[in-house]
Amino acid sequence: MSTDRPSSSGGLSVVMVTPGWPVSAFANGIVSYTAAMRLALGGEGAQVRLLASRVRGELEDGIEALDLEHGEGLGKWLRKITVRINPDWSLARNMGASIGARLSALAKHHELDIVQIPDSFGWSRYVQPASPVPVVVRLHGPWFLNGVIDGARQDGKFRRRVGREGQAIVDADAISAPSASVLESTRKYYSLELPGAKVIPNPVEPVPAEKRWRLDHSAPGRILFVGRFDRHKGADVMIEAFAQLAGRYPQARLVMVGPLRQLVDDDGRKWEIKEFLQAKVPEAAVRQRIEVLGQQPLAAVMELRRQAFVTVVSSRYETFGNVAAEAMNLGCPVVASHTGGLAEIVEDQKTGLLFKPGDAGALAGQLRHLLDHPARAAELGGAGAESCWRRYRPQEIARQTLEFYQQVIERRPSGADEGEARGRFT
Repeated sequence: MSTDRPSSSGGLSVVMVTPGWPVSAFANGIVSYTAAMRLALGGEGAQVRLLASRVRGELEDGIEALDLEHGEGLGKWLRKITVRINPDWSLARNMGASIGARLSALAKHHELDIVQIPDSFGWSRYVQPASPVPVVVRLHGPWFLNGVIDGARQDGKFRRRVGREGQAIVDADAISAPSASVLESTRKYYSLELPGAKVIPNPVEPVPAEKRWRLDHSAPGRILFVGRFDRHKGADVMIEAFAQLAGRYPQARLVMVGPLRQLVDDDGRKWEIKEFLQAKVPEAAVRQRIEVLGQQPLAAVMELRRQAFVTVVSSRYETFGNVAAEAMNLGCPVVASHTGGLAEIVEDQKTGLLFKPGDAGALAGQLRHLLDHPARAAELGGAGAESCWRRYRPQEIARQTLEFYQQVIERRPSGADEGEARGRFT
């Protein structure tokens, strides 16, 4: 580990943990973020290594697959037993142990400066005690927020995961967050001050003006939804809003892109998309105007955004909102839920329109406004693109991140002081 890096922050050796690789094989916001940051940090002179819990295809240089079955003999046998007895805890602990083992191995042959780990499952609490470098926990989606939105039962299993994530946050050398919303929610939920925590948005690669959305190239009345078919992403809200619009706008079409999962409604009932459409959109003629494409490659999604008249992000919560930022970056008119990071990305009436989360009628109202005023939609789209260019350029996000990392490295306690600096939220 280096402790005498220049104050410019350039040249740092960074390890980032990701739940999957490559980005083309995983519809996951953390993987997308990691891929973008790898390029952006590398462009600013940092050396970035990735540790991936799942890998599909050939490994690239600087990317390693974590071995969740590491070890041998009695230790490996005991891990298999604990997975059966307490799978949630055991898998989290195994993941942390695997990350720690790879960090230690890397540190023997390479100079490392810092590691960034997602808050998921509290992995980092099992890495922190023996980590050779400072540990930054990134608040991609704390379970006390996302679990509730997903409709998870708030039982013992829920509380244990929330507890592990909370302890990981306490133990971390530093916390970064993609939005002020998720950082403040975390502080409030765990009753933590988290001094030194930093809000650093996710990066979004700018799109040249000539490749952006244009009103005269879009399909009138075509509404695009990009997200999983589940409660969290608000697919139900989108479908119900379209059903309300369909009679007034016979030219309207809804295109839905994203993984098809089960949607849990307010009553706890689980729906497949076909039965949900039949129940909520009873008219066959209207259902025929809803196109369900499932998961699509990024290039195809980009083209669908250019073709659509408006893009909707109806999530019940987002820590940041990559889908909204990516659409705005293209200049697409955007209607989004007024929640979490979405309300920080989209400035209502200036760079897009916002509506109350979960309110299909409110979403339908905002869509009616744009369908009736296409020039206004184009104006909002253009303003959104300029806003993204100013706020989320990868080079700027990388510079902010490297400056933050340098501060963390310089202030990390050592030896006995480190033990005294740590506490418990319980």
